[in-house]
Formats: sequence, C-alpha cells, structure tokens
Amino acid sequence: MDKIRFYIAPCGIGLGHANRSIRIANKIANLSEAYSVRPLILFSTYGSAVSLINKEGFPVCSVPEITYYQKPDGTFDFKQTMGRGIRFLKRFLDQIALEIKFIDRFNADVVISDSRLSSIIAAKVLGKPSILVINQLALIIPRTRPMSPSIKAIKTAAERIISQVFSYMWNFSNKIMVPDLPSKYAICKRNIVGLESDGDKIEFAGPIIEVDPRSLPSKEYLKLKLNISSSTPFIFTVISGVAFEKISLAKILIRFFKELGSKYFSIITLSNPKGRKLLYDRGNLKIYNWVENYYWYLKACDLNMNHAGHTSVIESICYGLPMILFPAKGHTERFSNALAAQSLGVARVLTYNNLSLASFRDAIEYLLTDIRVKRRVKLLQRMALEMDGAKRIAELAFKLAWRS
Repeated sequence: MDKIRFYIAPCGIGLGHANRSIRIANKIANLSEAYSVRPLILFSTYGSAVSLINKEGFPVCSVPEITYYQKPDGTFDFKQTMGRGIRFLKRFLDQIALEIKFIDRFNADVVISDSRLSSIIAAKVLGKPSILVINQLALIIPRTRPMSPSIKAIKTAAERIISQVFSYMWNFSNKIMVPDLPSKYAICKRNIVGLESDGDKIEFAGPIIEVDPRSLPSKEYLKLKLNISSSTPFIFTVISGVAFEKISLAKILIRFFKELGSKYFSIITLSNPKGRKLLYDRGNLKIYNWVENYYWYLKACDLNMNHAGHTSVIESICYGLPMILFPAKGHTERFSNALAAQSLGVARVLTYNNLSLASFRDAIEYLLTDIRVKRRVKLLQRMALEMDGAKRIAELAFKLAWRS
C-alpha cells in the first residue's frame, strides 16, 4: 500500500484553526481506504493548539509563537502590535527555517496550511505542493474613532498595499480554499473577494464544522433531555473573548432578559471551562461558565447569539438558526462577518456598547417571527449542508500529492 505524507500547519492563535485542521486530517484518514493508500500525517503549530492536537492523537512539531496584541476590550491593538515588528519578523523567519527543516525531514508530499504564511513559503522553497485554508486574506486596520477624509484615504491605501503584498505571498500556494458558502453568500467575502489571485486559485470549499446537525437527535428530543420547555422560544447565547468583554456584555444581557420576564427561555455560556459550572439559575434564565454537549444546546435553540466569529456564524447557519450578533466595533473581521450575515437576512447586528432594551427586544421578535427570515435560514442551511469543506480539501490534497 502506497504511503502519502501530509504536513498540516494550522495557526496557533486560538483553537479554531487547529480544530478545523483536525477535521481535515480525520477526513484524509477516512478517505485513505477508498484510495488504497496509507496516510502519514504530521502537524506543525504553536501555543495551546499543540496540546489540542496531541490529545487528538496526531504527532505535532512546535514552532515559535506569533501572536498579536489586544486592547483591554479585546479588540486588535494595531499600534502595539506594529511596535513589536522586529521581534515578530525574527520569529516569523525562525518559523520559516523550522518549517523548511520539518517538511524536508518528513519528506511531505503535500502541505496544508491553515492561515500560516510561513508553511506556504517553506513549501514554495522546497518545491512542495501546498493548500492554503483561510477565511481572511485582506487586512482591515481597526479604527473606532471618527476619521477625517485624509486619514481615511491613507488608511484605505495602507490596507490595500499591505493586503496585496500578503496576497502575493499567499499565492505561493497551489490552491486557496475558503471554508465558507459560495462566494455570493460567503460570510467572509469582504475579507476575501477583490484580492488578486492567479486564475481560479480561490475556491469557496464549504463550511467545516465539528458536529453535523443531522447526526444529532431531533430538536424536540434535545429540549426534553436538557429540561427546556418546548412551548417557549429558547435563546442560546455564547459569549467569548477576553474577560472584560465577556463580563460587560453578560451584565447587559442579564438585565435585559430579566426585563423580558418569562417570554423566552435563555441560557448564557461564558465559554470558560474553569471554575464553577452553573453561575445563575432563576426563572427562565440560566448562566453557565461552560456547557457540556455544546452542540445539543445549539440544535435545541431557536435563536443563537454570539460575537460573530467566523466559526460561530457558519455553525449557526449549518444548524438553521437566526442570529443576533455582538461584534466589537474595533474587531474588523467579526464586524465584517456580522454585516455579511445581516445582509443575507438571517441576523441582526447589535454593538454591545450601544445596546438598548428596545433594540434587543425588537431584534428577537423580528428574527423569531418574520417568515422571510425563516425561509432564508432554511435556504442557507440547505446550501451549507450540501457542501463538505473538509472532504473537498482532503480530496484536493490527495490529488496534489499524486501529482508531485
């Protein structure tokens, strides 16, 4: 049986990229029998992603960590990040050197990078075929304060120049695979569409989600198992981000849900696996640090609220859920995701620093009762579930490996 060596290099900031890459690796393993090959898989990453990949049973190489700085409210701190430019450049060059060493020693047949430029450059140097998995190619410099026309023009020009420089290097890959809906409906289209690429190099491959909703029991059964009334709309709120950001939003939402009384049943999770599990349980409102069986709650709910991260929005679409989205103004990628979802007619965007009870209540009523929202949600869900991003990327990886 032939061996094919897959080198997979996810970004180590957060766990979303690593989780996505693990699902691609599992799909490669699933397809290998049909292709009559034996896959050998080696990961490369940094930060908390290293331990996650180890727990999944895959070998992993560690490289120097590259991260970015945040302001106290959790938004990207462009000034402080750029102020560490020399340090970041050194670590980036160290990453490239190690990636060249690891790829060459492993004798990889194909390299799959999830948002890691260093592995794409290393593959190019070694003449190895590579696939880039990414949902943000464009750079959008965050700015929350009003700008004069001249400053705005400078900012736009700087974004365009930097984005095109990076786009040139991203194009070292053989294919750029976007884990999203087709381009017309893509949540991340503002961060992808419009950048120069070679021919048809960019492909919208389809969502990559951890748990397919079709593999779970029915909504009615899950509500019964979770002790949630089937006669009351269930709102599931996922608050992520830094502690300051989470606490600020949680306080606002708790006050609003208390004002709304028994009209809705609400569960809020603070996405914090540490500490006491259940923090508050009174009436129709429960607050958890962390919920087990996260996807049970997601399928059981009627409305999802989240911070508009790409994975969170895509998962809600796959689960057929309308959304209220709370992106921080300075978090440009999330704000772009939120506006895209709203333009598709399946979400309402509410910035948490300008929330009011009236806007909150109106958004809930609209999303739960408007027949057009229900139709659009079902349309997008059907479209999303017909695609399989992990399978498409795995198939392409086999194809490129055989060509090399």
